[in-house]
Amino acid sequence: MTGAYDQLHGTLQVTLLQRLGWHSLRPLQEATFSAASTGADLLVIAPTAGGKTEAAMLPVVDRALKDGARGVYCIYLSPLKALINDQLDRIWGLCAPGRLTAAAFHGDVPPSERRLDPDDEPHVLLITPESLEVLLHGPNASARFGPLRYVVIDEVHAFVGTDRGVQVRALLDRLDRVAGRDVQRIGLSATVGNPEDVLEWLSGPGRRHRLVRIPSPPASRQFSFCVEPGEARRADALVRLVRGRRALVFARSRGEVERLSNLLDGRLPGLYCHHSSVSSMTREKAETASKSGEPFCIVCTSTLELGIDIGDLDLVVQTGPPVSISSFLQRLGRTGRRDRPARFAFLLSHPCELVLAIGAVEAASRGEAEPIQPPARPYHVLAQQMLLHLIRVRRTRLSALTDLVGSLGPFREISREEVAQVTDYLYEEGYIAADGDLVMVGPATEKAFSGAHRQELFSVLRGGRDYRAITPDGEEVGRLDARFARSEGEGAFSLGGRGWAVVGRDDAHGLVIVEPGTAGQRRAFWSGEKGGASSLVAASALRILSGRSPSLPLDGQTRSILEEALVNVSGKVHPSGVTILESSNGTMIRVLVLTPFGAAGNRVVASFVHAYLGARSIVRPTDFGLIVRKVGRAGEAGMRVNAALEAMRSASLEDVARTLPPVPASDKAFGPLVPPPLFHRMIAEDHYHLPDLLASLTRSRIVWDSSEYDDALHDRGGPEEEFIAREGDGSEKVREGKGGSDQGEEPEESGEDTEPRF
Repeated sequence: MTGAYDQLHGTLQVTLLQRLGWHSLRPLQEATFSAASTGADLLVIAPTAGGKTEAAMLPVVDRALKDGARGVYCIYLSPLKALINDQLDRIWGLCAPGRLTAAAFHGDVPPSERRLDPDDEPHVLLITPESLEVLLHGPNASARFGPLRYVVIDEVHAFVGTDRGVQVRALLDRLDRVAGRDVQRIGLSATVGNPEDVLEWLSGPGRRHRLVRIPSPPASRQFSFCVEPGEARRADALVRLVRGRRALVFARSRGEVERLSNLLDGRLPGLYCHHSSVSSMTREKAETASKSGEPFCIVCTSTLELGIDIGDLDLVVQTGPPVSISSFLQRLGRTGRRDRPARFAFLLSHPCELVLAIGAVEAASRGEAEPIQPPARPYHVLAQQMLLHLIRVRRTRLSALTDLVGSLGPFREISREEVAQVTDYLYEEGYIAADGDLVMVGPATEKAFSGAHRQELFSVLRGGRDYRAITPDGEEVGRLDARFARSEGEGAFSLGGRGWAVVGRDDAHGLVIVEPGTAGQRRAFWSGEKGGASSLVAASALRILSGRSPSLPLDGQTRSILEEALVNVSGKVHPSGVTILESSNGTMIRVLVLTPFGAAGNRVVASFVHAYLGARSIVRPTDFGLIVRKVGRAGEAGMRVNAALEAMRSASLEDVARTLPPVPASDKAFGPLVPPPLFHRMIAEDHYHLPDLLASLTRSRIVWDSSEYDDALHDRGGPEEEFIAREGDGSEKVREGKGGSDQGEEPEESGEDTEPRF
């Protein structure tokens, strides 16, 4: 039987042999090549460093050589500019011997290199969704993308559940229309909890699609856990872990990256910092150092979680527990290559974090990963796409506008009535105007998106919150949150692992002028969504709290810490339901609610419970559940919390939504373009995920009765009591279930710097 390697174009065979030393293809590439030859859309799932890029590009390059491709034959769509830069040489190496070309097109590419020659278009165009939107909006879109045959979507899981994924899905359908054919789609991912659903999202109705999945081969993995309550002692432990090694240290936020970098400064050679708010030059220095062969330590956020090549690692360190199984698996896949065991260390501040970390490892070992669901009500992106279409065509009939945009993949489930509500609101607010029987953009669109602001219309990423930090010579050192940039305060701050002092500010242009200084006492922060453990991590940790011994081998010290953390809750916790426990320190009654809902779900439950119990109550959401105080006497407090949860079970989605912190329309890109009733519905379903949470609460058994009030809890205090003691007096001010301070971070670096874990 002839294998896929023998079917390749001769030039490609020679390229593989000379450049990679390949005489045959790996199973993943064989399976992908065979599936791609059917013309079906593909979702390719394989471990990190499993050769997914080659698997996707080999059928593309082979077909391009055999067809004598001219023009843009393949779009390689990526979530990160750095990932595009990293993959460009790899893809160019496959293309160049056959005289095929590849080029990157995104915001970090110099303008002189970003000008595509209409007479010499690259055969493979590596691009971000925002830059692709720009090109599709241009006058040459039909000619440029007429030859298109393939779209490869790298790290597809990073798109699906986000507003950006809505835009990507719309772009895919629009590319089909421009090309005049069904362009074959190939999605790549290492971790997906619901691959069939993701494949349906990628492909769409009426199209052939196939799943290509290669299981991870058995691998040796070594895990270690270090629990240190003090930040300085954790830094000491980190130095011992990474000294002389090639290591990535994943922190939970940009602020934590900066603090850790300051604590490690001068103690480790080859220390770098990498997150989305440092300059591209700083990130590139870290990426270059990772390939030098010398020991290094890069303190980073999820910016190095995806497929950027950072060479062979000796160790990956995670500060705090993983926020999701998918993220953990991505990071774990960074180490353990070339037949060496994967070494992964957790640096934790509290035994409760140990429970979460072990729970995440246990869930991963069972082959679990979070399912990804696309937004159900993306009205704001619908409005964006309508305005883009009107700007492109200038005038059209309203029915043509709604039919064309409403039929795009992500909007097919939005009813015609809701589409009409969006267009009516755009009329009312002046974003759309009538010209006889035709519609066109209105004065509000011209005002909001004219001139330099036109670029904002191409991206669903919320902008406008950052200030550029530059030196007096004009060198950009990174970006600062607008609130931090405008805040008053003495002292320098850290950015990119270096100290900077503010010498000037230009609010009109969003600039902060800085010069080198010391790190100082000011802590930079960046606004965004709050983080915390996913429901899958929380549910796995709940199994451990219920007394199920982990299968993961633990050293004596780690096991001792775990047993101490569980001593007061083991045997009282339902392994998959909701458990209500009551305790007292003699003067204050506390109720601990343990749930499988994760941090985001618990923030929603906390808001409802607080509204039900009244303003005097104190409700604190955690990764594990809720801590409730000031709700009654012994034996009564748990009963009242139980009543609140039962009330939430029977409440309507609208009633629960009214108890939640409102999300301003301005917090969402194009949110002001959506009529308020639809915006509130979108927030309830796509931001707070209320339908899924209420369904989960309805299914969950709630375990409580007054006999579970146990005097033993008064004397020793379980880990939840230790947590309360560590909160300090300031915790008494937390009266609403909002979870954390107002200095949360964007999803890329989810997690509060100061929010406790239990």
